[in-house]
Amino acid sequence: MHREATDASSQPPPSPARARSARILTGGAIGLLLALAGLAGFVRDFSKDFHWHLAVGGEILARHAIYRVDTFSHTMLGRPMFVSSWLGDLLLAAAYAAGGYAGCYALRAACMGALFFLLLREMIRRGLSVTTTVALLLFLLAWQLFFFYLRPELFALLAFAALLHWLGEQERGRATRPPWAALGLIVLWANLHGSVGVGVLAFCLFSVERGAIALRGRGRWWGYLALPPLAFAAACVNPEGIGLPLAFRVLSPTWVAHTMEWAPLPIAGDPTLQLAGLVVAVSTIAAGRRASPWRAVLVLLLALMTLRYQRFLRYTLIAAAPLLAGNLAALASRLEGTARARRWRLASGALAALLAASALSTLFFERRLLAQVGTGMDRGVYPEAACRFARDHRPRGRMFNSYDFGSYLMFCLPGEPVWIDQRA
Repeated sequence: MHREATDASSQPPPSPARARSARILTGGAIGLLLALAGLAGFVRDFSKDFHWHLAVGGEILARHAIYRVDTFSHTMLGRPMFVSSWLGDLLLAAAYAAGGYAGCYALRAACMGALFFLLLREMIRRGLSVTTTVALLLFLLAWQLFFFYLRPELFALLAFAALLHWLGEQERGRATRPPWAALGLIVLWANLHGSVGVGVLAFCLFSVERGAIALRGRGRWWGYLALPPLAFAAACVNPEGIGLPLAFRVLSPTWVAHTMEWAPLPIAGDPTLQLAGLVVAVSTIAAGRRASPWRAVLVLLLALMTLRYQRFLRYTLIAAAPLLAGNLAALASRLEGTARARRWRLASGALAALLAASALSTLFFERRLLAQVGTGMDRGVYPEAACRFARDHRPRGRMFNSYDFGSYLMFCLPGEPVWIDQRA
């Protein structure tokens, strides 16, 4: 063992030319990732939820007040609305007012770039190499390309990545004081989107772990243990108060049963998901005590939520990426100073290159990314011709429409209440 350590540590430093080539490679890899993340922000919308957020946000802009009473449907006219994303709606409407659909896509591109930059930074800060991090995030982007919908949830995903990075910096800095300022991010999230409970969960797990560590070291443990109730209180600073972090109470079982993103995750038929889950689980077990306990518990709880409601998959993947980075870095550090370290670097580099090539192939050939981007709507998804006919001929009577088209009809036929829409 002593001979192996001596051989590994006696390797000469890289030449200036080689070091410069490495910097160019890593800089190019980061630039490619962020450019593709931004380009993905211009994938044409097809989610069918987008337009009701525009309509509600437009009312907020016009009235300078939160939109709380329904005027968009004749079946619920005058009844109070559950306000879960007023600030997100406002941001989308402001982007549309500034630049139309292109403005909304530009806003999503900025959010996507920031989201992947924060994940990149957090994973590198946890010890993973730049090239491996970029390869993993390219894989994530290619896999979930069509699920970063143009709606307020995207702001929540960005807030989640920012919170994880914030807590990670607190953890690495060995700060003795709790991250009180991060409570402001919880307040912001509570007004951007109703998924703020995910952030509260992460905050609570982090606080309990750091409080236990502080208690063993006779530090300020009471401050950390005060954070969970304060985080929940921060999540209640929104128009619905305590109703927002407890929003699951308003979900109708019938509605959940007929809405795909609230359906259970079909993991049995998704080998990519199975492999990803296996890699995260095995690496966490192999890392042992060097794995982050609060991150591991967070990923486990989010994974259980995702199995029941598949819309939490993006949150689970965002939480799992830094956990996996730390696990892989811990495994690599065990080999430092041994002859196996070089073989590990070669194998991990080859796997990263293979993963990146697979992700790029998926993006450009299977997903056809360049054919999907644009600054308008996805043709054939919305009843644009029907809307033009209704605007030109003004049919008499009340509107009767399908559920899937309600959101778009709210937007394209202002002043004509719909029968049903995606807010139902």
